[in-house]
Amino acid sequence: MTIGEKRMVMSYSPINDEQKANMLEVKKKCSELINIIEGYKNSTQDKDSLRWFSIAQKDIETGGMFAVKGITNG
Repeated sequence: MTIGEKRMVMSYSPINDEQKANMLEVKKKCSELINIIEGYKNSTQDKDSLRWFSIAQKDIETGGMFAVKGITNG
């Protein structure tokens, strides 16, 4: 399991098929972005860059979480 998949928790609650597909699409795209940024983090030692990459990853997680809440709420 990749870091993005761990952070985006790839399981789900009981929802309809359309909600499930939409939720998984969002989670997959977020995990892909987190993994891309993780590659950037692994290629630098610059403390400022590491901080910005970590913030970006956290904000992607937050955005994905709220998108999934929106999808599964209605």
